Amino acid sequence: MRTLQYLLFSLLAVFIFSGQAFSQTNKAEKSIKAGVTTVRLSEVTSVYELQEKLQETLDFPYYYGKNWDAFYECMGEKLAPPAQVTLVLRGIKDFEKRFPEDSEKLLSILKDLKKDFPKNIFVVVN
Repeated sequence: MRTLQYLLFSLLAVFIFSGQAFSQTNKAEKSIKAGVTTVRLSEVTSVYELQEKLQETLDFPYYYGKNWDAFYECMGEKLAPPAQVTLVLRGIKDFEKRFPEDSEKLLSILKDLKKDFPKNIFVVVN
């Protein structure tokens, strides 16, 4: 059953992103389609909220676990060649002050992703 749901979802996603289904897409779809995703860390009030924002902004699946292991796994799926993603993290200094451990973990994961997918991910931190 889950395989069938995944297949149907994948076909629908291809249909939507090819521009044949709808003339309008939501903000997350536009961001992914363009390959540039911006996350405003200064707006985040909790690590759980950050995980929800990452899920929404990066269009992670409904079963996203909202933890750092799940983030790495879902990003790895998004970065499978030939995909390219530019991730812009705004307000990192403020985020580092409020959530030092999670900031370190996020940046560490992004470094690992860059090592694993050197031509597929670009990270801009400011």
